[in-house]
Amino acid sequence: RQAPYVVEITLYGATAAVYDKITQRPGSFKRALANIRALQEAGVKLRLKTVCLKENAHEFGRIKTLCESITGKPTSGLHAFAYDTTIFPRLNGDLSSCEHRLSWEELEAVRRQDPEVLQEQKVKLASGLPKPPSDPQQLYCCDTWKNQVFIDPYGRLKFCMHSDKYSSDLRQVPLKTAFRSMLRSAARARMKTESKCRTCDLRSLCFFCPSSSLKETGNEETPSPYFCDLAKKTAQAMRRHAHR
Repeated sequence: RQAPYVVEITLYGATAAVYDKITQRPGSFKRALANIRALQEAGVKLRLKTVCLKENAHEFGRIKTLCESITGKPTSGLHAFAYDTTIFPRLNGDLSSCEHRLSWEELEAVRRQDPEVLQEQKVKLASGLPKPPSDPQQLYCCDTWKNQVFIDPYGRLKFCMHSDKYSSDLRQVPLKTAFRSMLRSAARARMKTESKCRTCDLRSLCFFCPSSSLKETGNEETPSPYFCDLAKKTAQAMRRHAHR
């Protein structure tokens, strides 16, 4: 009988050479595939994904093919796997992870490796620019903290995986109390500076994350130049598609 939950697994490459180089663990690709087979045999439903990095960008199409050979083609939707283009600083503030980001042009080249992914991108671009936030003063405009919570290995409930603000020790505070307090605090947080994000029409389009911006720039309200560039070029592409 199939398990009622879904296990998400990230495949960093389609070959051992790339996968093991990224994980820095020889043999990790072979072990990952073996674990995937074991989960399937146990009836666990899988969701496979990848993270787009400079090191695996050339294998993107092969990664998708590998994922679909494992899970099968979907009965609906364009493909059976997901890919993540966002890379943030590490939780300890180390910015070395940002060196693996792909530019807009590199990400477009990645999508061109697979016709289904490219078509999906075209559909998204043709959907038009999203509406700006209803309250431009609100600091946390993402929906993450509204739809899910995070509990770290030390038992702290967090509204964002990148931040310890408003967190509570669940060994000391009941879950319901901690969750309600956290939700109120995040919802009430407002911008305190004249950040250009406050009046930016593309704020709903970019990956502006105050918590990760604090690590990357030293201030929650200072945007990441990288995500600013992605948002601007995405908007330009959307406008081009709108005039076709």
